[in-house]
Amino acid sequence: MRIKTRRESKKKKKKRRSMMEMDKGLYQPPPDLPEEYKKMMNGAKAELVIQKQLFTSDMKPDQNRLSLPWQQILCKEFLRPNEIESLELPKTFLKVPLIDPKLGKEVISVSMWQMSSSEEKTVVLYSNWNYIVTKNGLVRGDLIQIWSFRNDEDRLQLALVVLKRAGKCENGVVAERAEKRENGVEGRTTAGSGSVSDVSEDSAGASHKGRTCMSENQIYM
Repeated sequence: MRIKTRRESKKKKKKRRSMMEMDKGLYQPPPDLPEEYKKMMNGAKAELVIQKQLFTSDMKPDQNRLSLPWQQILCKEFLRPNEIESLELPKTFLKVPLIDPKLGKEVISVSMWQMSSSEEKTVVLYSNWNYIVTKNGLVRGDLIQIWSFRNDEDRLQLALVVLKRAGKCENGVVAERAEKRENGVEGRTTAGSGSVSDVSEDSAGASHKGRTCMSENQIYM
């Protein structure tokens, strides 16, 4: 068995640090939720779920979905424990209202898929994603955020914020490498359509280990 040299070990550590930086996105710390979104939430406290660039796989019309890899989610508590348990069942999803970048309200399906190449899972927004992409002129490379909040019945709501358009994005090489890495592990084994889960009751991996939600306490409308 060949023993790794010190140079190879350093290379591996450097690569790992580089991968961690890719997961962090282009803004650290992430920008706060814009005021116009806060007004639409009527005082509810929002939690930042993820900040990421849109990859080719997110923009394919035949796939019609946005993936939120579980290990990149900044606040896993945006889903209640019973919601996670429900979404881990085959053919189960949530119908969730979403505030889009034009401040319109759409409905999108939320599901959880298991990665075929590992035990990693990803949250998926689908069914109405293509329409949201077209309506808001989203393109590959756009830097976005997904925020979550709850209404007075503790129902999950989402908001999609565009931080930077692709034409103005920096560090394109990092984005390209991040995309290749994500595409390399993507692959669903759980069906993304079926019965609607009507539950509404009451960390990160690798690069986000130990991070907490930007807003710990939820205030309901």
